[in-house]
Amino acid sequence: GFVVKFGLFPFMFWVYRVFSVSNWVFVYLLSVVMKFPVLFFCFLYEVEDLEIVYIDCFFTIFCCCFLVWFFSFSWEYIWCHISLTSVATLVVACFCSNIEVCFFIYWYYFVWSSFSIVYFALVSSIGDLKGYFFWVFCFLLLVTPVSFPLFYKLSVSIGILYSSIYLLLVWSMYSFSEQLFLYKLASEYFYVNVFNNWV
Repeated sequence: GFVVKFGLFPFMFWVYRVFSVSNWVFVYLLSVVMKFPVLFFCFLYEVEDLEIVYIDCFFTIFCCCFLVWFFSFSWEYIWCHISLTSVATLVVACFCSNIEVCFFIYWYYFVWSSFSIVYFALVSSIGDLKGYFFWVFCFLLLVTPVSFPLFYKLSVSIGILYSSIYLLLVWSMYSFSEQLFLYKLASEYFYVNVFNNWV
């Protein structure tokens, strides 16, 4: 039930379906507010074989490495990739890190995702990414020395550091894949004027 509820592999596609037909308020509730119980489930429930949890989270993140390229039809889908990988890494962090690190990761994600979803809602209604909205896009989604995602990804890396080298590698692989996609999306839209039909 835990795996299905949080959309971990192989039960992740229901989350894409719900995100694609929902408004941003519901997406916010599902992708941000509903993650809070993860902090308690992982500490309250004792799991004897953590390797099963790690393998499941590994495949969730691994799938998102490719889905971000082939399954990004709208902002909702892009946020769904980010949401699924964040819940997978939060689950891992809760099993292998102390509670202070896990709470920091969640609250940082809470603030970052709140700003991001407000941004997505505005861009979806206005339909323009240029000008001021482009720089907000860079600050909220692209890893730069002064951006939200940089510190989130670093804190997650610290949180899952003692879990498995394979999880750390697949998290790095996903982060690279996601950032490459977002940089490509931003550069094509802003500089080359090659537009995706949903932007």
